[in-house]
Formats: sequence, structure tokens, C-alpha cells
Amino acid sequence: PLTEPMRHGGSVLSAQFSPEGMRIVTASFDSTARVWDAQSGRPLTEPMKHGSYLLSAQFSPDGKRIVTGSLDRTARVWDAESGQPLTEPMRHGGDVNFAQFSPDGKRIVTASEDGTARVWDAQSGQPLTEPMRHGNWVHYAEFSPDGKQIVTAAYDHTARVWNLQSGHSLTEPMRHGRGVHSAGFSPDGMRIVTASFDGTARVWDAQSGQPLTAPMKHEGQVNSAEFSPDGKRIVAASDDNTARVWDARSGLPLSKPMKHGADVNYAQFSPDGTRIVTASGDRTARVWDALSGQPLTEPMEHADSVRRAQFSPDGKRVVTASYDRTARVWDAQSGQPLTEPMKHGGGPALSAQFSPDGKRIVTAAGNNTARVWDAQSGQPLTEPMRHGGVVLSAQFSPDGNRIVTASWDHTARVWDAQSGQPLTEPMKHGGQVNSAQFSPDGTRIVTASYDGTARLWDAQSGQPLSEPLRHGRLVYSARFSPDGKRIVTASDDGTARVWEARTPGVPTPDWLPQMIEALSGQVLSKKGVVEPSGTPRAGLLGQVRQRLAQGLSGDDWEIIGRWVLADRSTRTISPFSKITLREYIENRIKEKTPASLAEAEQLAYGNTDLLERISKARKKFGEAGERSATAEKKE
Repeated sequence: PLTEPMRHGGSVLSAQFSPEGMRIVTASFDSTARVWDAQSGRPLTEPMKHGSYLLSAQFSPDGKRIVTGSLDRTARVWDAESGQPLTEPMRHGGDVNFAQFSPDGKRIVTASEDGTARVWDAQSGQPLTEPMRHGNWVHYAEFSPDGKQIVTAAYDHTARVWNLQSGHSLTEPMRHGRGVHSAGFSPDGMRIVTASFDGTARVWDAQSGQPLTAPMKHEGQVNSAEFSPDGKRIVAASDDNTARVWDARSGLPLSKPMKHGADVNYAQFSPDGTRIVTASGDRTARVWDALSGQPLTEPMEHADSVRRAQFSPDGKRVVTASYDRTARVWDAQSGQPLTEPMKHGGGPALSAQFSPDGKRIVTAAGNNTARVWDAQSGQPLTEPMRHGGVVLSAQFSPDGNRIVTASWDHTARVWDAQSGQPLTEPMKHGGQVNSAQFSPDGTRIVTASYDGTARLWDAQSGQPLSEPLRHGRLVYSARFSPDGKRIVTASDDGTARVWEARTPGVPTPDWLPQMIEALSGQVLSKKGVVEPSGTPRAGLLGQVRQRLAQGLSGDDWEIIGRWVLADRSTRTISPFSKITLREYIENRIKEKTPASLAEAEQLAYGNTDLLERISKARKKFGEAGERSATAEKKE
């Protein structure tokens, strides 16, 4: 040995050299960390004390600070020379297993037994991100070398990579018992309907993510669920060989089941809401009366399963896409074919959609192509638009001039609807792209992928406008709200979620630097150096509040500014959300899971009323677990 033993009063869990190699920091079960001289083994600081065992201690990249993680549910930053604390404790709802500085030393990532990892400001100890959630204890978290990503390892049998600029969900996850196949907004954007592999469809509040109806139950998985044009009804299609109309307010059935001879793959209301068209594995599509559930036409027959059926914008025609490698146009009154089959060679027709004016049709097929056809004659109007894998969907832009496609080759792409030529570079994901949709104004595209993300893109350039919107498993679909300001995603992780779809583009307001100066007490000099501000902060804040109160522009910057300056105890959880922090905490308490109660406790810090309720909920949860364990032993 080169030194005397560096002694603690309990087991030593970690030891690390400083960046220059002259010092060592240790973490111990005696609830302290300590800095030692690496040459002699002599202590250089007083013990850095926590309220329980320390699990980790690490130097900052410049060696001037230390971050510790403890079983007292906190991490803390300390001065490496004096051993004095530099920040308030960074609190989790469970033991902090690990804490690490970012490569630039400006941030800290912590891993906790509350099932989350989190990023904090290393100067202030304030959180910089929402929790990164796992399904069980997170025992490790580390920054990537460039500091832009974090990798976490957890007892839920997974490791995950997170992007620090990811979009944040606006609601609680809308949870089903199994994967969520689709999710869509109501016409007014206030509600969401989901379709799940658990055999139910459900209506949710789009602002809070809370359920508004009891589950609408089928006897098999629900493949699609759509609102009627007036938002009062829902039609769901299921593997139980039926489609059914439900009351969107109560969740009660309004019609008898519309029965097919096999799975119903899709169902949709007509533009006037009086009829429904269904597509089925029994090789037919059919039109039904939306009030009585009675068939209005003879079956529209294909030679194989019909995957999709859609009304034309005027409701007079129906287009179908089939595994028999064709798409076809039918009279919606009689069910008779109006065109020759639109044939794709080498693969099934997976989707078919009318253009906004109803004069053209775009199809997507298993032969790696999409194509535009004349809706009157069924003749092709463009050369095939080719991908490197199966094309799952193709959709017109709102003006009908462009098409967006989604493919198994891990890309989506924008094409000219007249020539069939590509207009953008491929929009790339890390797995097959399941859906792609234009925003209502046609300026953006949202994609959903097997890589577990949805993403927002510029429709002109094909460049990403946001970081990935992450789920725990593959994302089946992503759709814009009617106003284009939100996105709803449906995932195999058993949830649907709502996200902000706002993008940069509004000029920075002149009051923003004033607000930053007032809040930070610092200003950027003409030389680009951050210096203490000489202007009274209260006066600056008063000026900013006055400007925001005038509401001259009403743009997103004003909304964000008013939110930042609002009372933290009463404001919403994000600038564009309607749910308050208290409502969010209430919802987490109601979930009564270890993770939800841990997060509620963290957010309710200092609120004795909420903390008492959380304590009671945790006690009941523990008693229920004990009863379950006792019952299992008796069995």
C-alpha cells in the first residue's frame, strides 16, 4: 500500500480520484463523504454529512466540487476544498443510488429508487427536466460524452437512452391494460378517443388526461375508434367481428353491433355523420346506417381482407384498400364499383385516401410504393413513389399539392402530388415508420415509429422541429389536434399521451432580456461576458409584468412569460397546459403506485396537507401489499 488506510465509521461504497489525480473522494455507510490526499491518505476536508448512508460521491470535471447521492433521498453539491454544501438538497422520492456531473460540469444527473432519473442545475440544485421514468428502481445514470444524452439502467429489466431536449407530455398518460392502437382528437380538440388491444375504447379529457367515460367494451381487441363529425358519438371496430356506435358522453352503446364474418379492421363516419363504412377481414367493406346499425348496401367485395375503407369528401363514394393488391372506388349508395381495380404489383394495398377535392386517390402498398390515381377512371396519374420497404400509409396535404408517406425503411417522405417526385430528404427514424400526417395548415408533419418515438418535422425541408416524443415501446400513431397546437400519440406501452406541437419561429420579444436580467440578477455585457446587473430587480420585474399585462401580441412568448411570473403554487404544470400543479399532484395520489406517490411527495414539498394525504395513501398501499403477500403464503 502507498498510503495509510482512509478510515470511515462504516463500509466504504465508492472511491474516486480527482481529475488531476492528487485527491480522492470516498462515500460511506457512516453517512459521510470525505476528500483525502492521494499521496498520504490524510483527510483534506471535514466530513460531508447526509442523513443516511452515502452510495456515491464524484468530483466535477474541474475538480472544484463534489456531488453525493444518499439513502436520505437527496443528492448534494459540495465545495471540494472546504467540504461545505453549495446547493440545497436535490430531492427524490426514494434513495439516490448515483449522482454524476455532466462533461461541462453545469448539470447533474441522479438515479433513484423512486423509479426516476433527473437532471439538475449544478449551480442552484434546481431541476432542469421532468423525471425520466422507469418501471422500477433506477440504479445508474450517466451523461453521454457530448452531454446531450443520458443513459439509465433500472431494475425494470431495461436500460434507456434519453435526449435532454425531449418534448414534455401535457397530460398524465392515458392508460389501458395493453397497447394503445390508435388515438384521435374530437372535432373541438377537447377530448381524445383511444382504441386498445385490451378490448376497449375510451374517451379522455385532452387537457388533463383523465377518463371521461367507462370503457367501451368489445370481445376482442379494438382496431380503431373515431369521433363522429359532431363529436357526440364514437364508432369502434374490433376483432370480435363487429363495429359499434357509442355515446361519447356516457360510453354507452347507441346501436346494435354491425356484424361482419371476420375481424373489423376499420370503421369511419360519413362526412355528415349519418352513415358508417367498415372494412373487414371477411373480404368486404360495407356501409351502415349510423343510428340503427342496419346495412345500407350490399357488401363491397374484394378477393382478400379489406384493410381500409374511407368516404370521399362529399360522402358519395367509398375507396377501399385490400390485401388482394388492389384499391377500388365504390358508389356509397348502392355499393357498386365505379372504377376498375387500381392494381399494385407484388404487395397488398395497405391504405387508400381521397384528395381534399375528391378527384384523386393516393394508395400505399406492400410493394414499397405509393401512387396517385384518378378517382373517376382508376388510372394512375404519377409514377410509383418508391421507398426501400413496405409503405404503410400515404396522405395528401390539406391543399392536395403534396403527399407524405410512411415506410418500413425507417423513413417518411414528402412528394409532389402532380409528378410523384420527392420534395424533401427522407425523415429518418430508428425503426419502421407506422404513420405520417400533415398538420392542419400543411406546414408540419408528425410521424410515429417502432423506435418508440413520435417526431415533428418541417414539411418544406424535411428537417426535425423537435426532439423525439418518447414512449416506452413502439408508437402506432400520432395525430395533430384540429388547431395544430397539440399531438396525441398511441403506443404499445399501454398509453396515449398529449404533447405540445409548438415550434420556434416567433421573434424574441424585447421584454425577454429584461425578464432574464430581473430573475437572474445578471446581464450579458457588450463583450459577451455575464456580469452582475446594476438595475434594481423589483423595478425590472414590474416593467415586464406591465408589458405582459397589456397582452399586445398574444403570442406564445407572452403566454410563457406570464406563466414564468405566475404564482408557483397555483400556476399550471406548463405554459400551455390547463392542469394546475395541485391537480397534477392530486391525480398522482389517486394512482396509488409507488412511483406516483414518490413523485407527488417530491412536488408537494412544503405542503403539509398534501404530504399528509400522500403518507396515508402510501400506508394504505403498504397494507394492501401485506394482505396480498399474506394471502399468497396461505395459498
